[in-house]
Amino acid sequence: MRFFGATGADHIKFLYLIAGFLLAHSSFAMQTTLSAGSAVKYNSNAQRTDTNERSETEQSAILRFGLEQAGAKVIADMSYSANKNRYLQDRFDTKTNIDGRTNIEWKALPNRLSFQLDHSSRNTVSDSRLPNTPDNENKQEVVGAGILLQGRPSAVDDLSLRLHSSNVHIDNDSGNDNTSNQASLNWQHRLPKNKSLSIGSSFSSVEYDETDSTDYETQSFFVGFEMLLLKGQFALRGGTNKTNREGSDNIDNDIDGHTGRLSWTNISESAPFQWSIYYANELSNTSTGISSNGGFLLPETGAGNNFEINDITKTRLAGADFSYRFNRFNAHLELYWHHEKYDEQPLDERQKRIDLSLERRTTERLTGVLYVEQEKTKFIDDNSEQKELTSGIRCKYQITHKLDMSTEAYHVKRDHTLTTSDYEDDVVRVELMYTF
Repeated sequence: MRFFGATGADHIKFLYLIAGFLLAHSSFAMQTTLSAGSAVKYNSNAQRTDTNERSETEQSAILRFGLEQAGAKVIADMSYSANKNRYLQDRFDTKTNIDGRTNIEWKALPNRLSFQLDHSSRNTVSDSRLPNTPDNENKQEVVGAGILLQGRPSAVDDLSLRLHSSNVHIDNDSGNDNTSNQASLNWQHRLPKNKSLSIGSSFSSVEYDETDSTDYETQSFFVGFEMLLLKGQFALRGGTNKTNREGSDNIDNDIDGHTGRLSWTNISESAPFQWSIYYANELSNTSTGISSNGGFLLPETGAGNNFEINDITKTRLAGADFSYRFNRFNAHLELYWHHEKYDEQPLDERQKRIDLSLERRTTERLTGVLYVEQEKTKFIDDNSEQKELTSGIRCKYQITHKLDMSTEAYHVKRDHTLTTSDYEDDVVRVELMYTF
């Protein structure tokens, strides 16, 4: 089954044709940004091996585009970056990467009927057990469209029904391309003192283009509670879900799971100290990738990097974010924990990460950042473990009102249980961008 019976290229043309029509007929001003430039990057150990280290120089042509609009009829958010990378020592093939996302909502009947379009594209590490190099990358693209129906039975009750369909395409693994369809129903009841209760249910299906791939159907139910306080917003959700593999006699078709979500976000922007925390426990499948978490989590925390694999996953993750401003400094600490368990594939892993940075705005034109990032991953199937430490400095200087220069120098060191997977790499990058 294909989305609107079209191919992946047709999806994008359709998406931007509709987007252009809606934005052109909107009476509200848009905020757009367009910048172009180039970058040079040097790696001392480009292929990140423990022996026979060889350097590489990468040249990039860069184009970035952004658009925002928040009108009564149309809400739009688009952000893309296109990079064409050329390698002078020919250690890797020349390639073009496009990363970004689009979200557009047309309120045909405000608070009653809306039409939604979305597109996302990302290049990410294909196999987290291998070094992060251009040869270990893959691209996932998701194109979708949906309808949102809303109703208000009373002054304190809201009902919504969302129907959404999307196509997932993976560049180097067309056998995992699929169509995902979802219907979700949600009821929200507002309580006194900025509190609310919600109950919801959803049904989704994943149909692969390849006939020998196993399709999925998932049903879920949840109860949620939200509370808005003076300094923050608290959200809690719990529920159950069941995923069924269709047409398989060799495995247990039904897999039961639980959904748990907890988040606290500080909303007092004037305070020097800001913090937020989140926790999620999900039963999902790898095929939906970045479209799987419904916006609750950042895209890169959705379904891990193994979206090329066709399997059901039980994912638990937790994180915290702290920042403190003082004088011209801004200190930032991020903690992240992720456990992903696969139903069939031997890819279970646990990951811990800590990011620490100190930013200083030296002048109105010059900003510098010192940072340290440490990531520890344990692979459950073979009990192996790897630690990766990155430390570096970033600087940005505004040469003119429209011309910016960014520089970065950092050192990466990976220690692995298998010494043949150890490596170190020194990286220097300079970027020049002009904003029109």
